[in-house]
Amino acid sequence: MNKKQSNKLDAYMNVKGVLNANRSITEPYPILIRVIDDFFALVANIKAISTDTTVDTSGVTEQKSAIKERLAVHTSELAASASAFATDQGDIAMEAMLDFTYSDIRYARDNEAINIASVVAKELEKYDGELVDYLISDEDQSLLTTLIDQFQDVTMTKGNQRSQGVSDTKKLALLFRETDELLTKKLDRLLMRMRSKAPAFYDSYLNARSIIDL
Repeated sequence: MNKKQSNKLDAYMNVKGVLNANRSITEPYPILIRVIDDFFALVANIKAISTDTTVDTSGVTEQKSAIKERLAVHTSELAASASAFATDQGDIAMEAMLDFTYSDIRYARDNEAINIASVVAKELEKYDGELVDYLISDEDQSLLTTLIDQFQDVTMTKGNQRSQGVSDTKKLALLFRETDELLTKKLDRLLMRMRSKAPAFYDSYLNARSIIDL
């Protein structure tokens, strides 16, 4: 899990705490209970497959650090351009798969950096020849694959571990997207009715929804 996702999960847990503490207020409304239970289930799934991807503080060689820097820059640039394509296509699943920044890759643990770059590479492969107008050439995609292989070589990442990690990274991206949509399109709107019915609860919910990146 990258830093942004970790912050979101912390915010989700704060929201969950507020909802649990105010269950007596929401219980009379079946629609609220159903949406809240769906939210709890999504958070449980995220926690179940998330892995520790805090900053890798182990010693790294100069070569390894240089390759990781290039990998982070190139991957984040291609992900940003491809995200513009996804927006034009109305493909929210693709946007979720590409929602990674330079920092998400550069300061992730090595295995997670490889997983993220691999997810981006696989998404780009699906649209071979369609991304040229969005500043992504075949050479750009080849370079991404090369950088992934180079960084995998210097980190000696096992192939089966990488495969499982890529799968988990994809699952997390989609789960976070689904959870954000449930909050913004359902729970936030439904709980607006609590603003006058239970103002203290509503204020606590809004505070918990804030995501603070320290």
